[in-house]
Amino acid sequence: IIEIHNRPEYYTYIKKYFPKTKIKLIFHNDPLSLRGSISLKEREDIVSGCHKVIFISRWIQQRFFSSFKNANLSHTLIIPHGIDKNYKINLSKKKKNILFVGKLNHAKGYHIFSEAALKFKKFDPSWNFIAIGNEARKEIFPDKSIVSEIGYKKNSEVLNYYSKSEIAVGNSVWDEPLGRIAIEASSRKCLPIISNKGGLEESKNIALVLKENSSSELVNILKKITKNKYLRRQKQKLFHKNNNFNIKIISKMLDDARSEILNNQ
Repeated sequence: IIEIHNRPEYYTYIKKYFPKTKIKLIFHNDPLSLRGSISLKEREDIVSGCHKVIFISRWIQQRFFSSFKNANLSHTLIIPHGIDKNYKINLSKKKKNILFVGKLNHAKGYHIFSEAALKFKKFDPSWNFIAIGNEARKEIFPDKSIVSEIGYKKNSEVLNYYSKSEIAVGNSVWDEPLGRIAIEASSRKCLPIISNKGGLEESKNIALVLKENSSSELVNILKKITKNKYLRRQKQKLFHKNNNFNIKIISKMLDDARSEILNNQ
């Protein structure tokens, strides 16, 4: 098997020069934005020529099959990212941190987060706003006394921040392929607040969802959640319980897909 991740443009080359090889293609992003799967003809060739096409969210699958007259899903699967859920989180030891994780740009909604932080700090200055991530062409510069930018961190470090923090915000403006912030934050009993763009909506059972994705709406939700500790704990526990993105189950799904390909001669 040759397994291609998010590079559909390689499919034609591999199909041509390795005609006897079984091909599995995994989409992590919108197929209509990736070279090799933008046109309907390219996507028709992929779904008919690959032994298995995998999408990390239902939204990505729907994007792939847009404009198809007859969508044949028999050679496709939806397998999301997984997480090793931590059951040992001590809620009483969490710090009053509100996290933003991702690129610090407009597409990720960092300008909305920064505006909300400025407004909220006037209401309750005891909470800490922390931004984890970077941006090569940075255009958003919040007051350092309002938002603490700590730069890029390894995933293990990010998970540790989730473990120690109360709330995480993932309020993207663009269509996200999957709600990774909600998956990772809720696995550490950190309450996620997300927008409903693209694949983020598929995390709505493990996060609070913004309807308008405005700084005013975000501030109102933060006020409600930070004032009511009982409600906050209730949601943290519920979203942790509802998080079914079990990495062991998802790994087995990937292994089963490979076995199916190998066994179908």
